[in-house]
This record gives sequence, C-alpha cells and structure tokens, in this order.
Amino acid sequence: MKYNFTIHLFKTMKFYKIPIVVLIVLGVLIPMRNHAQVGLKDYFYGPFAISEGGVQDNLIIFDYTSLQRETTELITARVILNANNMLIAKTWDSTLVNYQIYLINNIINSARLSSGMYNNVGHQDEYLGWIEFADGIEKPLYESYPFVYITQFLYMLYQKGWHEANQEQADWWHRVLQFVEEQEWQKWGARSYYRYSLFIRTRTYMGSHWATMAMYLKEMSKDEDRIASYKEVQSIYDTLLKRNLKLNPNHPNAYIWNGSWDDVSGVGVEGITPANVELQDVGHANHVVNYIICAYEKGELAWTFEDIERLCNTAKDIIYDPVSNNFVRNIDGTDDELDNGSSAFGNVGDAWVKLSKYDSGVAQVMRQFSNNYDKYRYLYQPILFAAFFYEQ
Repeated sequence: MKYNFTIHLFKTMKFYKIPIVVLIVLGVLIPMRNHAQVGLKDYFYGPFAISEGGVQDNLIIFDYTSLQRETTELITARVILNANNMLIAKTWDSTLVNYQIYLINNIINSARLSSGMYNNVGHQDEYLGWIEFADGIEKPLYESYPFVYITQFLYMLYQKGWHEANQEQADWWHRVLQFVEEQEWQKWGARSYYRYSLFIRTRTYMGSHWATMAMYLKEMSKDEDRIASYKEVQSIYDTLLKRNLKLNPNHPNAYIWNGSWDDVSGVGVEGITPANVELQDVGHANHVVNYIICAYEKGELAWTFEDIERLCNTAKDIIYDPVSNNFVRNIDGTDDELDNGSSAFGNVGDAWVKLSKYDSGVAQVMRQFSNNYDKYRYLYQPILFAAFFYEQ
C-alpha cells in the first residue's frame, strides 16, 4: 500500500487549494475502498451479523462518513475505527491495517483550514478542522470521538515496531502523529478559555476521550512540554473519575456514578463545573469504560483488576434486564428517560462488550442481547460485536 499521496497533503497543509492533488487522491481512494471491503467482509459476517447486506451497507456508510467534511460524521467513523483496532490486535492482518490507514487518510484529508472554511462562524485561525454544517461551529467533542481510536492505532503500530519497518511507513506514522499533536491537542489547548477545560470538560465521557488520547500520546511524543501536559491531563481525569465512582448501595461489588463531575476542587482547572447533576447513562458510559479498560490493559497503575471486576458486575447484574433482554438507560439500573443523553437501544457496543474478556457472565448476557433484533441492530452494534467476538 502506498501512503505518499497523503504525506504530500500533510506537507502542504493547505491541500484544499490544490485541485489536481484532490483529483489524484480521489482516483486512488475509489479502488482502495472496494479492495478493502472485499477483504473485510468475512470479519463481520457470522453469528453477530444481522445480514450480509447489513454488513455491506455499514461498510459503505463508514467509507462515506470518513470522506465527509462535516464534524458529526466523525462520531460515526469512530465505530469502524474501534472495530478495526479490536480485529488488528487479534490478527495483524495487513488488509485490516491498510483499511484503517485508508480511513484515517480520508478523515485527515477532509480537514480544512479554519480561517478559510466556508460558513465557519467560530474560530478563524490557522488550525485544520471540521465544522458542523447546521451551525458552522467546530466541535472538540465530535473530533475527539475518532481520534481516540486513531491515537490508539498509532500506539499499536508503535508497540509493534511497524513505523520502523521502512521509510514509507515511518513517514506516514510520524505525519499522523504530528497531525494529532498539532491539529487536535495543540489546537484545542490553545482554544480553551481555561487551561485544560476543553480536555476535562464537564462530563465524564467527554473527558474520557482526551484522557485516552493523552495516555497514548505521552508514550509516543518527543516533545517534553507536550508529554508533561498529557500526563497532567490524564492525572486530573483519573482524580475526578475516581471521585465519581461509587459502590452501588444495592450491589457493593458494582460501580455507580454520575455523568457530571461530583467534586472538581483542587485540580486546578476552571470552567468544568457542571450546571446540573446528572446520573451517568449507560450509552455514554461506554467511553468511560473504554478508558478504564485501555488504561488497565496498558498497565496504568491508577486502574486495577478490581475496577474491571466492578464494571463487569455493573454490566451483568445492574444494567442488563433479562426480562426484556435489553440494557437499561441508566447506570443505577433504572430505565427512566432522564435528560442525560440516555438511549433506549441497549447501547453497549463501544466498550461494555469488551468486559466479556474478563467475565464469562458478561459474555453470556452480551451474546443473549445480540438476539434482541429490535435493539441490538441499532448504533452499528453488530459490527462492534463481530469484531470483539471474532476468533481466528
């Protein structure tokens, strides 16, 4: 696979002004998409797929979202990036690696210069990004969704030594790392009204994205000042999240927590005090769970197997309802529709399902839930379940 067309775009940083390059890129991307999809289908077919047609439709959607310049599409793109990382960790199939690179190239190539972005009513600076077409504003939350998994992928390649295999791979890896450090971390750090406020945010799940990115970036960066900021942000997030996590009074071996911060004192970050106290919803809790799992598996000392066990107990004993074969809306086991972004579709595909690795009881309820066609098929969960449960 050739990467140099993307490297060229990175070097210009104003590639939106070079139509011939755009034409070349489009010419390369179309055949790559078809080739990648052919190689991917078998990974997503099988017992967790709704249908072969459904898999194909989802892959087409993911290609479409990765090519868009609209920031809300980045949220959807994180699904296939997450699934690919799970599969790559198991197989290291070059088809999956190349497809992940293809998607990342698409996302980064779609970024535009903020000061020259049509209909941008927000920041007018020299950073690259995306706007939401509905309001013309760049959104740090929306951007952080896919870049969690892009950064994780870079770390996986780093651990594997992939970036040292040849110059072409080294160039691609360093260019993408540079993009993440400058066009994500540096950009939103510079745009924060208060130091780190756009990284920590006012909600647990919002901060989890940046804490996950920081956890990986601190290992890969060569810039000591940035490394210090990555470590500090992760430490602040750990402190706040541990203050939030409580033992469930009805099940002392399970966790319960609010989605808004309980106590922001002493961390040195202004602008993160929530306006309201909100119970954590199960859907957005995926991203908190993902952070804790990633931190534990990476060997971060702040998180232990006891935390994993308590999350497993929450998954199988608190938020799963065997009568409806569905997952409830809220982390306390209630199914009330609160103003906390909760979902009625049993949204557990992003990370709750990953706890199946540590607890057979969790695996059992996840497999059972996949039979609930009315709920399981939403939010691309069949793609994520197929990736997690894939066996070579």
